[in-house]
Amino acid sequence: MTMNEKRLGERQKDVMNFEKIKPINFGPEMILTIADNRKTQTRRPIKNISENTHHVERNEDGSFGFMFSSYGVINGKAFIGDGWEDIMPKYQPGDILWCREQWRIGAWDLRRDSIAVDYKVDYFSRLDWLEISDEVKLHQYVDQVKKRADKKGVRRQPDGSLKWIPGYSPDYWRPAKHMPPETARYFLEVTDVKAERLQDISLDDMIAEGVYTKDSFINIWNTYYIYKDYGWDTNPWVWVYSFKKIKRPNNWKAFCQSYRS
Repeated sequence: MTMNEKRLGERQKDVMNFEKIKPINFGPEMILTIADNRKTQTRRPIKNISENTHHVERNEDGSFGFMFSSYGVINGKAFIGDGWEDIMPKYQPGDILWCREQWRIGAWDLRRDSIAVDYKVDYFSRLDWLEISDEVKLHQYVDQVKKRADKKGVRRQPDGSLKWIPGYSPDYWRPAKHMPPETARYFLEVTDVKAERLQDISLDDMIAEGVYTKDSFINIWNTYYIYKDYGWDTNPWVWVYSFKKIKRPNNWKAFCQSYRS
């Protein structure tokens, strides 16, 4: 094997690794439990699944087979049968998840193509510079904050620049789904996946979810899912992802550079 072939193989391996790196959104309560090392599970609704599903099996390819009852009428005669549907969970064991949370621009340095950020959940102001690989997006961020600052009446310096105390940025709090990977501060590795009914959660699993009472879990769940018709009382089928918190991957900068390419 030539050196070029070896390098190509290494790059292809990186791409394969990148496919295992995926974003996941968490609300404020859950980000705090991850920060405190109290959360090792998360549940997400399984979408577009039959309400009559009554059995589930894990397949060898990582998907899950769901058996559901079907009812109908043929030639005037009622029948009852079983159907089968295979569904692949969004995350698999070994996947690396970067946590997205509410954030905002705290400062910027265009000479470094970098920003500093604030995190809403704990109002933590990150003072280290984070290089943003997407230059177009970087300049969009800066333009948005400048307009926001002018709208709020932030006084400009004699040279036209803007200045404020760290943690008091005039930027608006941005949704987790718009968080760029460079700003992520928590990383998880998926260790197991299973499918079950939401109300089958055990007390131990509630603790693994980062809560200590059934009422607390129900309240948090309904905050995010009742308006999507996946409330506790509907007892939906859910993916149960178990994970452990890890350090930022070694190839993180390379991943960020490829994220939008």
